[in-house]
Amino acid sequence: MNSPMKNNLEETIKIFDIPQDRETIYNLTNENCNWVNDLLNELNEEASDEGALTLETSMNIEICLRRRFSDNYKDHIAVNATIAGNYVTTCIRCLEATVLPIDTTVSACFLPEALEKQEEFLETEEIYIFDTQMDLYFYKNRKIDIKELLHENLFLSLDPLPLHASDCKGLCGMCGTNLNTGICEHIL
Repeated sequence: MNSPMKNNLEETIKIFDIPQDRETIYNLTNENCNWVNDLLNELNEEASDEGALTLETSMNIEICLRRRFSDNYKDHIAVNATIAGNYVTTCIRCLEATVLPIDTTVSACFLPEALEKQEEFLETEEIYIFDTQMDLYFYKNRKIDIKELLHENLFLSLDPLPLHASDCKGLCGMCGTNLNTGICEHIL
C-alpha cells in the first residue's frame, strides 16, 4: 500500500519514522528541499566560468522508502531513488561552462549496524532483498543519512571527463584560443 507523495524529507531520518510494510514516496526538488539544493550547488561549484552563473540548473529526486522486519535482517530499509535534472560543469577540452544532464538511480538496503560484523556481511556489498539486488549499507543509532547516500551515488555517476560536445576542438596548446569559436596562427 502506497502513501501519498510527500515533498519534504530530512537529510537524516529515524528508521521508525518510516511506516512498516508500506512505501513512502517523496518528490524532492532543489526548490522545495534545502539539502537537495545544497547537492545541486555543490555540483555547480565545479564550473569555473563566470558565465556559468546565468545557466539554468535543476534537480529532482524521487525517493521510495520501505521498512520491513524479519528475523534474519531485523528492521531493514529499502531506498529506491531516481535523480534527474541538469547541472553546470566545465568542458575539459575548451574550459567553457556547459550544462549536462543528471540521470541516475539508487537502489540500497540499510540493515542494522549490529549485523555488519556477521560473517555473511563482512565482504558483501550487495544484497538480494525486496525482490531485487540492492547496494548494502548499515545504519547506526536507528538513523539513515539519505543525503550522504544520494551524494555518494550522484557523484559516482557523473562523467569524470565532461565535454560540452563530442566534437569539441578544445584550446590551442600554444596561445589558448578556443578552437570552437575561432582559429589562430598556430593551427595550419
